[in-house]
Amino acid sequence: MKSDLMAQSHEQFDETLKDLFFRYEDALAKSDLVKLEGFFQPNIKFVKIGMKGQREGIEALRAHHVQLFEKSHSGADIRFRETISLSVMSFGEGAGITQSEFVDALLPTGYRGFQTLVWQKILSDWKIISVHESVEVDTRDLLGNQGTSSSRTDRFRSGRSN
Repeated sequence: MKSDLMAQSHEQFDETLKDLFFRYEDALAKSDLVKLEGFFQPNIKFVKIGMKGQREGIEALRAHHVQLFEKSHSGADIRFRETISLSVMSFGEGAGITQSEFVDALLPTGYRGFQTLVWQKILSDWKIISVHESVEVDTRDLLGNQGTSSSRTDRFRSGRSN
């Protein structure tokens, strides 16, 4: 009996997190920065790893969203990415994770992105406390662009080993 109640409880929170995920994605698609930032805990942990390297922190998250939104008119539904798969896991009544795989119109054809959102219930509101987003990168594409970016030797001379 207790096991059935726990399973029902987890399903309820999984559905809540799934709904929150799609509301977040909708705000993203509509370039609604105010609504989007309403999902975030003020001291959110953000890491994006992609074709342009790694960015971290709330300012990087804001800059990332502004960069995406420059491609659309304010309030326009740009639908630049499509969720391919979504996994939802709740941990009790106050925390959970959504993990998604997506294709993005702003990426080269065939590339996929991955996103993990860590949610926590703070008072009566669910907030995203951590975001990790990454994009798969084909090293052949990177090697093909060597002539347009600095070489390993140039990076070494500038004081950076890699």
